Amino acid sequence: MQTISAMKGCRLSDLSTQKLQIYFPLRLKAAADPGEKLRISRLIGIKRLAAGVTEELDAVYKTLLK
Repeated sequence: MQTISAMKGCRLSDLSTQKLQIYFPLRLKAAADPGEKLRISRLIGIKRLAAGVTEELDAVYKTLLK
């Protein structure tokens, strides 16, 4: 699995993978450092936003390319 530092510069599609949907909550539960918990919770939020943006962009491109 990727570490949190390895997530820098990743694509939106990378954030919505099934592997990361399981990985982030497990890391959050295992983290002891409050700073690490904050970073992970932010990544979970970004992942959720990325999923919404990806769906919106897919709909826009589908409409534009008809």
